[in-house]
Order: sequence, then C-alpha cells, then structure tokens
Amino acid sequence: MKNAIALTIGLNNYQNLNKLDNAVNDATAIADALENLGFVVKRAIDQPIRDIDVVIDEFITELANYHLALFYFAGHGFQIEGENILAGLEVNVTS
Repeated sequence: MKNAIALTIGLNNYQNLNKLDNAVNDATAIADALENLGFVVKRAIDQPIRDIDVVIDEFITELANYHLALFYFAGHGFQIEGENILAGLEVNVTS
C-alpha cells in the first residue's frame, strides 16, 4: 500500500492489572502484516506511557504526509462514563 502509515501498540506486562498473554503477539503480527502490505509502521511494545505518548505524538505529526492511517491497540481498556480509555502499563484502578 503506497503512502500509508500505522501505529501498533501491544501491552502485556501491566503493573497493577492482570498481565496479558497475547496482546504483544497480536500487535506484532498486525504490524508485520501491515509492513508486508507496504505500510510504514511505528510500534510500541510493552513501553511505559511516557514513551507511548512520544510515539503517538510522532505518529500524529506524520499523519499529514500520508493518505491512509491505521491505529491498532492490544491491551486493557475501560469505559468510564461513556469515555473509552486505553490503559497504560502503569494504570492503577481502585474502583
């Protein structure tokens, strides 16, 4: 695919939640498949939220240079009062 970019995030090793077994494998498999299709792929695998924020900022900055963009997240997520939240490795959920 010409002129396409993707960001894949995979988080297994949560500090305060149940660790996941396959999120990293899923994100890696998606990233590999997209690269085979010609996407420029940015990856964030089991990184702390500060590092993921940097990768997301870089991805957003580069979007204007591409005709197609894809975002893929594998990890824990929540919905709170109708808002969807993707959980970073350090998230601490008490209620």
